[in-house]
Parts: sequence; C-alpha cells; structure tokens
Amino acid sequence: MSILKINNKLSSIIPLISIPQFFYIFFLLFIPFSGLIIYSFWTSDFFDIDRTFTLFNYYFILLEEHLYLFLIFKSFFIGLLVAFVAIPIAFILAYILTFKFQRFSNLLLGIIMVSTLSSYLIRIYAWKIILGEQGIINKFLLFLGLINEPLTFLLYGNFSIIITLVHILLPFAFLPIYSSMQNIDKQVVEASRDLGVSLIMTIFKIIIPLSLPGIVAAFLFCFILSSADYVTPQLVGGADGVMIGRVIYDQFGHIGDPPLGSSIAVILLVLFSFLFFLIFIVSKLYKITKNKIRFFFSYSKIYKNNNFSLFLSKIPFGNIFLFLILVFLYMPLFVIIILSFNSAKFGSFPIEEFSMHWYFELFKDGVFHESLIASLSVGLIAVFGTFILSMPTSFIFVRKEFFFKKIFLLISLAPLFIPGIIIGVSWIAGMGILNLRPGLYIVSAAHILFCIPFFILIMRSRLMNFDLAIEEAARDLGSNPIRVLRTVTFPIILPSIIGGSILVFAVSLDEFIITNLVIGAHSTLPTYIWGMMRYGLTPTANSLSSLMIIISVFLVIISSLIMKNQKTNIFAK
Repeated sequence: MSILKINNKLSSIIPLISIPQFFYIFFLLFIPFSGLIIYSFWTSDFFDIDRTFTLFNYYFILLEEHLYLFLIFKSFFIGLLVAFVAIPIAFILAYILTFKFQRFSNLLLGIIMVSTLSSYLIRIYAWKIILGEQGIINKFLLFLGLINEPLTFLLYGNFSIIITLVHILLPFAFLPIYSSMQNIDKQVVEASRDLGVSLIMTIFKIIIPLSLPGIVAAFLFCFILSSADYVTPQLVGGADGVMIGRVIYDQFGHIGDPPLGSSIAVILLVLFSFLFFLIFIVSKLYKITKNKIRFFFSYSKIYKNNNFSLFLSKIPFGNIFLFLILVFLYMPLFVIIILSFNSAKFGSFPIEEFSMHWYFELFKDGVFHESLIASLSVGLIAVFGTFILSMPTSFIFVRKEFFFKKIFLLISLAPLFIPGIIIGVSWIAGMGILNLRPGLYIVSAAHILFCIPFFILIMRSRLMNFDLAIEEAARDLGSNPIRVLRTVTFPIILPSIIGGSILVFAVSLDEFIITNLVIGAHSTLPTYIWGMMRYGLTPTANSLSSLMIIISVFLVIISSLIMKNQKTNIFAK
C-alpha cells in the first residue's frame, strides 16, 4: 500500500476524533459493560462481594440451576409473540397510511406517535384498570351478558404482559416500517396493479421485500425490548408472569446477588449480539431481494387479480382497522384521564362523581414538588448536553465520508436497541467498581446517553434533505464557512433543533427504566409514580398521570408543529 493511500485513509479517520458524542457513548455505555463483565466473575456473600475470579455464576446458570435458562427462553418466546403480533399490525397500518390515506398521512402519523410519549408507567397502570376483574373489559362483557363472572386470565399472566407490551411497542414497530414504505417508488406498485397482479401478491412480492429494512428494525425493537423488560412483568405479570428482566432487577436489589445478576445480563447481551449478527447477514440479502423484483415483473401475468383481492378493495377495511388501532392506543390514556376526576377513593368506572379533589391533593404533596423540580432539572440538562454532543456528530455523519461510518452510526444509536435493564445494571456495576454514589448527576448523564439517538435521527434526517446549493451560493458571494454556518445553515435547521430539543425533553421527562436503577434516594416524576404503584396506590396517581399525559402530548404537538414544514425520514439510509 502506498504512502498516499495510507494518508488518505488516515484523513478519512480524522473526523472520528471530532465526534465527542461517540466517545461519550463509548465511555458511558461500553465501559460500564466491561464493569458488568468483571462483576459477573465475582461472587456475593450476602452484602459482601468476593472479588476472586470464578466461573461459578455461569456454571450455576447454565448447568446447575435450570430455572434461569427456562426464564430466558420464556422471555424470548414472549418477545417473539410480541413481535409477531405487533409487526403485522404495524405493517398494515403503515400500508394504509402510505397507500390509502396519503393526504392525511402526516396528521395520522403525528396522532399515532404522540401516544408513545405519554408515560410508559402510566400506560401499564391503565391496562391494570382495563384488564382487572373489576376492569372495563369484564364489566362490559358482563353488561352484554357474554360472561357470568369476571374473567381471571386477563390480568396477572402472560396474556396481560403481551397485550401491554404490544400496546407500548406498536408505534415503535410502525415507524421504521412506515419510513421504509415511504421510500418505495409508487410507480412500481402502480405498474404491478396495471399488469393485473393481485393485491396480495403485490404486497408479498414487492412491498414486503422493499420494506424489509424497516421490518428488521421493527423486529429488533419489539423482540429485544420486550424480552428484557422488567417493569411490565412486575406490574401486570403476577406470579405466573415472571421474566428474566425482572430476575436481573431483583438480583440488584437490597437482598439480591449482583454478580449473579451481572452474569445473567452478560448472557443476554451475548445472545442479543448474536441476533444482531444474524440480522446483519439478512440485511446483506436485501440487495438480492431487490433484484428479484425485476424477475417478478417478468412473470407477473401468473398472478392475476382474484375475487378475494377485489373483495378486499371494496370494503372500508382501512378505515375500520385505523379506527380500532387508534382506540387500542388511546383507550388506556382516556381511562386514566377520566378516572383522575373521580371522587371515589378507589378507581371505579364509570366515575361516581366529577371532582378535582385528587389534583388538589397532589399539589399538596411535598414529594411531588421535589420530584417535579428534579425531573425538570434533569430534562434541561439532558437537552443541553444532548445538543452539545450531537450537533457536531450529525454534521459529520451526513457530510463526511470515513471508514466504518455505518458502524459508528450504529454505535451512536445503540442506546435505542440495548434494553434499559442491561444499561442500568451495567451502570450499577461500574459505579460499584469506581465507588461512585447514585444521584441526580448520574441520572442526568444517563438521560443524555438515552436521548442522543433521538436527536441524532432528527438532525441527520434534516441535514440529509438540506440543499447544499444554498451554502455554495453564500460562499461564492464571499462568506467564510463560519459566517455561512451562522447566517445560512443554522437559521434553516433551527426548527429541527428546537423540535428535537423539545422531543428530548419529553423523552427525559418520561424515562424510567434506567433512572429507577441509578437514582438512589432521589425521585423524579416516573419514580414517584412507581412508588405509588408499588407501595400504596392512591387516586393521586391518576391525577399525576393525567398531567404527564397532557404535558407530553403538548410537547410533542409543539415539536411537530415546529418541524411540520421540514421533510424528515429518520430511518433514511
């Protein structure tokens, strides 16, 4: 290799040095993973940690105590069920918005995604109210006379876990699939129909293959996040709904075994990494899939329109399906809001009497005030830190070419794909090794880590659609690069910066999984709700939940309005 080629390669690597966000993620994500691995080779004797190197924990999990392997496979099975339920629904929803409701697609997209930023804990709590023996579903079925006594299997079991996780993860499955469909050339689909190809064959032979990247991303979201979740099993799973994430969480509790929990987390991390490898192999086949579409068109006369396709095209399937999905997404939120105005001390539906009593009780609570201040402080720090770290990275990822660019982009987005329980316990292990105490400063650092991918996706998408001719014209007129950035580029991308910052604040306000593990004696609004749900639930939880729903929805609407005139596709290549 010539010296010139070596210099070219070195120059292509130089931009990596200027990515502060990359190093932030590396030190606060991958280095704690190292601490977690080190922890896994230790043993625990009640409150004392024996730091002698040993493989006992792995031997105990893999060869001696089969309960842990059973729970791992059970969790993976539930993760697969969640994915197999959520992805077809998300695909149909994406198809409807892309090809049936193009005129209102942006509005419907906003309505669907707004539901995701209402509190994670609140939605789980709402499903407890809906699925309980005295819940809405049982009361409705009893009213219709379809059952004689309440159904007991709806809550505290695998069924309630799957339903709740599908509700939580459905929008996250929908978004990448919808983004992939937006990149499909509509003329290809129209050509297929003009050639007489049935609707079903068009979907299976054209739309699904071209949407494969989005489907793969949706599968990763649903499977990984659901199989490692610990909050949902703990709140709605009951004794029969224990999953491996809850076991890891319990091991890091006051009477747990952190080294054993670390070993379980490491095993999960290895299995998820292997899954990523398999997905990488599948993604390589995507180019082959694209070429097959031409072959399909060559023999398209085989797949003529049939009576079933004609039947589907005549019924208002899209309208009905969209309505049912919106009911599924928003019913838990409406239930919480309605119950917040119930005068009764115990939640009952319908409400006994309209009252603002529990809102007044909430604002009298000093712990609520402290939690509110903590959440607002951490949220503002997260916005500032995310902006400082992510803006240079966004420009570099879009405007610079260097080796392993996609790999470093994947690392930047890693916090989205790694389960919060694994990130949280790795931080606990890292703090234990470094003798760091939990607190709000740790929470703030964790929120920045978690929020970086959201900001990166928004800014990267905006910069990819930026017309560079505007900057070139400004430089031709004699402006230096700094002035071009200050007077031309920055004002144009400012709406995306503001919208992304608002979104980051909303995400930080709702973050619970990692926060609960590293916050220590302090409290944020989500951990405050968690405490009420676990230790003496009162109707004030409904009031606080309603306030957080309203705040989250308001922030997302403002963010969407700010960015409405800017074309974005956060899952663009």
